[in-house]
Amino acid sequence: MHLTRRPGLDFTALISNLDNTASEIVAYQRDSTVQRKDLAQKTKDFRKLDDASKLSEFKSLLKGTPRHRDLLTVAGED
Repeated sequence: MHLTRRPGLDFTALISNLDNTASEIVAYQRDSTVQRKDLAQKTKDFRKLDDASKLSEFKSLLKGTPRHRDLLTVAGED
């Protein structure tokens, strides 16, 4: 089988573009992992609170969930 070079195909630019995309994916994965672990730790801490403290901390725990979900959604759209 012969490989022929197709005119108009710039492999150098393609490789550079793929490298940039791979770097972005790794960054999103790292950010997602950090936020997921942070949310998991906050959830564990929340479970240990007494009922009165849970009422005051409930709102901040819920705010963490959309941020993590939004990060995943943005990463999936790119």
